[in-house]
Amino acid sequence: MIENSKIPHKIIWTLQSQIPIDWIKNINLNKFIIEHVPLINLVQTLNVNQIIKIASNFNKIIITSPFASRILKNVLNENHSIYVVGEKSKKILSENKLNVMKCCNSSIELSQYIIKNINDSYLHLCSEKTDFNVWPDNVDCISFYKPQKNNNFRYEDYLNISDSTIVFGSPSGADIWFENNRNEKNLNYACMGLTTANQIKKYVKENSIIFPEDSKLDTLIKLITEKINA
Repeated sequence: MIENSKIPHKIIWTLQSQIPIDWIKNINLNKFIIEHVPLINLVQTLNVNQIIKIASNFNKIIITSPFASRILKNVLNENHSIYVVGEKSKKILSENKLNVMKCCNSSIELSQYIIKNINDSYLHLCSEKTDFNVWPDNVDCISFYKPQKNNNFRYEDYLNISDSTIVFGSPSGADIWFENNRNEKNLNYACMGLTTANQIKKYVKENSIIFPEDSKLDTLIKLITEKINA
Protein backbone atom coordinates (compact mmCIF):
# COMPACT_ATOMS: atom_id res chain seq x y z
CA MET A 1 0.00 0.00 0.00
CA ILE A 2 1.33 3.43 -0.92
CA GLU A 3 1.35 5.85 2.00
CA ASN A 4 -0.61 9.03 1.39
CA SER A 5 1.60 12.08 1.05
CA LYS A 6 1.29 14.77 3.67
CA ILE A 7 -1.06 17.63 2.81
CA PRO A 8 1.05 20.74 2.08
CA HIS A 9 1.08 23.47 4.69
CA LYS A 10 -1.09 26.36 3.53
CA ILE A 11 0.13 29.96 3.69
CA ILE A 12 -2.64 32.54 3.44
CA TRP A 13 -1.35 35.89 2.15
CA THR A 14 -3.85 38.55 3.30
CA LEU A 15 -2.14 41.68 1.93
CA GLN A 16 -3.62 43.75 -0.88
CA SER A 17 -0.36 43.51 -2.84
CA GLN A 18 0.44 40.46 -4.92
CA ILE A 19 2.55 37.66 -3.48
CA PRO A 20 6.25 38.34 -4.22
CA ILE A 21 7.53 36.21 -7.09
CA ASP A 22 10.70 35.27 -5.19
CA TRP A 23 8.57 34.00 -2.33
CA ILE A 24 6.42 31.86 -4.62
CA LYS A 25 9.60 30.18 -5.88
CA ASN A 26 10.68 29.42 -2.32
CA ILE A 27 7.23 28.20 -1.33
CA ASN A 28 7.16 25.78 -4.26
CA LEU A 29 10.60 24.45 -3.35
CA ASN A 30 9.39 23.75 0.17
CA LYS A 31 6.20 22.06 -1.06
CA PHE A 32 3.86 24.60 0.49
CA ILE A 33 0.73 26.00 -1.08
CA ILE A 34 -0.07 29.69 -0.95
CA GLU A 35 -3.41 31.46 -1.26
CA HIS A 36 -4.02 35.18 -1.81
CA VAL A 37 -6.90 36.40 0.37
CA PRO A 38 -6.85 40.23 0.59
CA LEU A 39 -8.52 41.47 3.77
CA ILE A 40 -8.27 45.20 3.11
CA ASN A 41 -7.92 47.64 0.25
CA LEU A 42 -5.77 50.73 0.76
CA VAL A 43 -7.46 53.82 -0.64
CA GLN A 44 -5.83 57.19 -1.29
CA THR A 45 -7.71 60.07 0.38
CA LEU A 46 -5.66 63.08 -0.80
CA ASN A 47 -4.87 63.77 -4.44
CA VAL A 48 -1.34 64.26 -5.72
CA ASN A 49 -1.58 68.06 -5.88
CA GLN A 50 -2.65 68.22 -2.24
CA ILE A 51 0.28 66.03 -1.19
CA ILE A 52 2.76 68.10 -3.23
CA LYS A 53 1.54 71.30 -1.58
CA ILE A 54 1.92 69.84 1.92
CA ALA A 55 5.31 68.24 1.24
CA SER A 56 6.72 71.46 -0.22
CA ASN A 57 6.80 72.92 3.30
CA PHE A 58 9.13 70.21 4.61
CA ASN A 59 12.61 68.94 3.77
CA LYS A 60 12.46 65.79 5.89
CA ILE A 61 9.79 63.20 5.06
CA ILE A 62 8.88 60.00 6.93
CA ILE A 63 7.42 57.04 5.01
CA THR A 64 6.50 53.80 6.76
CA SER A 65 4.80 51.58 4.16
CA PRO A 66 5.41 50.27 0.63
CA PHE A 67 1.96 51.54 -0.39
CA ALA A 68 2.94 55.09 0.58
CA SER A 69 6.31 54.68 -1.15
CA ARG A 70 4.71 53.65 -4.44
CA ILE A 71 2.59 56.81 -4.48
CA LEU A 72 5.15 59.24 -3.09
CA LYS A 73 8.00 58.15 -5.36
CA ASN A 74 6.38 60.31 -8.06
CA VAL A 75 5.54 63.18 -5.70
CA LEU A 76 8.75 63.85 -3.78
CA ASN A 77 11.94 65.21 -5.32
CA GLU A 78 15.70 65.46 -4.82
CA ASN A 79 15.24 68.28 -2.29
CA HIS A 80 13.60 65.92 0.19
CA SER A 81 15.51 63.84 2.72
CA ILE A 82 13.49 60.69 3.32
CA TYR A 83 13.39 58.47 6.42
CA VAL A 84 11.72 55.10 5.99
CA VAL A 85 10.63 51.94 7.75
CA GLY A 86 11.37 48.70 5.93
CA GLU A 87 13.73 47.60 3.17
CA LYS A 88 10.89 47.34 0.66
CA SER A 89 9.97 51.00 1.09
CA LYS A 90 13.63 51.95 0.80
CA LYS A 91 14.04 49.97 -2.42
CA ILE A 92 11.00 51.57 -4.08
CA LEU A 93 12.23 55.09 -3.32
CA SER A 94 15.91 54.46 -4.06
CA GLU A 95 15.09 53.00 -7.46
CA ASN A 96 13.39 56.31 -8.23
CA LYS A 97 16.63 58.12 -7.29
CA LEU A 98 15.20 59.75 -4.17
CA ASN A 99 17.35 60.53 -1.13
CA VAL A 100 16.75 57.87 1.51
CA MET A 101 18.76 59.05 4.50
CA LYS A 102 17.77 56.44 7.07
CA CYS A 103 16.05 53.04 7.01
CA CYS A 104 14.80 51.46 10.24
CA ASN A 105 13.09 48.18 11.03
CA SER A 106 10.15 49.72 12.89
CA SER A 107 8.40 53.02 13.54
CA ILE A 108 9.58 52.88 17.15
CA GLU A 109 13.21 52.57 16.07
CA LEU A 110 12.85 55.48 13.65
CA SER A 111 11.09 57.55 16.29
CA GLN A 112 13.99 57.02 18.68
CA TYR A 113 16.38 58.24 16.01
CA ILE A 114 14.26 61.35 15.39
CA ILE A 115 14.14 62.17 19.10
CA LYS A 116 17.92 62.54 18.95
CA ASN A 117 17.40 65.16 16.23
CA ILE A 118 14.58 66.96 17.99
CA ASN A 119 15.43 70.38 16.53
CA ASP A 120 14.52 69.27 13.01
CA SER A 121 10.97 69.22 11.65
CA TYR A 122 9.62 66.12 9.92
CA LEU A 123 6.49 65.32 7.93
CA HIS A 124 5.04 61.83 8.21
CA LEU A 125 2.82 61.04 5.21
CA CYS A 126 0.85 58.12 6.55
CA SER A 127 -2.33 56.10 6.94
CA GLU A 128 -5.36 57.19 8.94
CA LYS A 129 -4.65 54.14 11.12
CA THR A 130 -1.11 55.19 12.02
CA ASP A 131 -0.26 55.15 15.72
CA PHE A 132 0.32 58.89 16.05
CA ASN A 133 1.51 58.49 19.65
CA VAL A 134 4.71 56.84 18.44
CA TRP A 135 6.10 60.09 17.05
CA PRO A 136 7.66 63.01 18.98
CA ASP A 137 6.36 66.57 18.81
CA ASN A 138 8.66 67.59 15.96
CA VAL A 139 6.82 65.23 13.57
CA ASP A 140 3.70 66.45 11.77
CA CYS A 141 1.53 63.51 10.71
CA ILE A 142 -0.69 63.95 7.67
CA SER A 143 -2.74 60.96 6.53
CA PHE A 144 -3.32 60.54 2.80
CA TYR A 145 -4.69 56.99 2.63
CA LYS A 146 -6.83 54.62 4.66
CA PRO A 147 -7.65 50.91 4.86
CA GLN A 148 -11.07 49.66 3.82
CA LYS A 149 -12.42 46.19 4.43
CA ASN A 150 -12.49 44.00 1.34
CA ASN A 151 -16.17 43.12 1.09
CA ASN A 152 -15.33 40.10 -1.06
CA PHE A 153 -13.65 38.41 1.90
CA ARG A 154 -15.86 35.61 3.23
CA TYR A 155 -14.76 34.67 6.74
CA GLU A 156 -17.11 31.66 6.60
CA ASP A 157 -14.68 30.01 4.18
CA TYR A 158 -11.94 30.00 6.83
CA LEU A 159 -13.74 28.97 10.00
CA ASN A 160 -12.29 25.46 10.20
CA ILE A 161 -8.83 25.77 8.72
CA SER A 162 -5.83 24.17 10.40
CA ASP A 163 -2.12 23.63 9.77
CA SER A 164 -1.81 27.03 8.10
CA THR A 165 0.12 30.28 8.42
CA ILE A 166 -1.76 33.57 8.06
CA VAL A 167 0.39 36.47 6.81
CA PHE A 168 -0.75 40.00 7.71
CA GLY A 169 0.44 43.30 6.28
CA SER A 170 -1.08 45.70 8.80
CA PRO A 171 -2.87 45.93 12.16
CA SER A 172 -6.11 46.62 10.26
CA GLY A 173 -5.82 43.30 8.45
CA ALA A 174 -5.33 41.48 11.75
CA ASP A 175 -8.40 43.17 13.22
CA ILE A 176 -10.57 42.06 10.31
CA TRP A 177 -9.33 38.47 10.51
CA PHE A 178 -10.03 38.18 14.24
CA GLU A 179 -13.23 40.24 14.43
CA ASN A 180 -15.36 37.10 14.31
CA ASN A 181 -13.76 35.69 17.49
CA ARG A 182 -11.74 33.08 15.66
CA ASN A 183 -10.39 30.18 17.66
CA GLU A 184 -8.65 27.99 15.10
CA LYS A 185 -6.03 25.49 16.22
CA ASN A 186 -2.57 24.74 14.85
CA LEU A 187 -2.27 28.10 13.12
CA ASN A 188 0.70 30.43 12.91
CA TYR A 189 0.42 34.18 12.31
CA ALA A 190 3.14 36.06 10.45
CA CYS A 191 3.83 39.70 9.61
CA MET A 192 6.67 42.00 8.62
CA GLY A 193 6.54 44.63 11.36
CA LEU A 194 6.48 45.02 15.13
CA THR A 195 3.35 47.21 15.12
CA THR A 196 1.32 44.50 13.38
CA ALA A 197 2.84 41.81 15.63
CA ASN A 198 1.73 43.75 18.72
CA GLN A 199 -1.80 43.95 17.31
CA ILE A 200 -1.90 40.19 16.70
CA LYS A 201 -0.83 39.63 20.32
CA LYS A 202 -4.20 41.04 21.40
CA TYR A 203 -5.86 37.95 19.92
CA VAL A 204 -3.45 35.00 20.18
CA LYS A 205 -0.52 33.72 22.20
CA GLU A 206 2.83 35.28 21.41
CA ASN A 207 4.50 31.95 20.60
CA SER A 208 2.27 31.55 17.52
CA ILE A 209 3.42 34.88 16.01
CA ILE A 210 6.26 35.07 13.48
CA PHE A 211 7.94 38.31 12.45
CA PRO A 212 11.49 39.22 11.38
CA GLU A 213 13.28 41.84 13.46
CA ASP A 214 15.05 43.06 10.32
CA SER A 215 11.74 43.47 8.40
CA LYS A 216 13.11 41.51 5.44
CA LEU A 217 11.01 39.15 3.35
CA ASP A 218 13.79 36.56 3.08
CA THR A 219 14.01 36.40 6.86
CA LEU A 220 10.24 36.02 7.15
CA ILE A 221 10.29 33.07 4.73
CA LYS A 222 13.08 31.45 6.73
CA LEU A 223 11.25 31.93 10.04
CA ILE A 224 7.98 30.53 8.67
CA THR A 225 9.80 27.48 7.32
CA GLU A 226 11.60 26.91 10.62
CA LYS A 227 8.35 27.26 12.59
CA ILE A 228 6.52 24.77 10.39
CA ASN A 229 9.34 22.23 10.53
CA ALA A 230 9.92 22.56 14.28
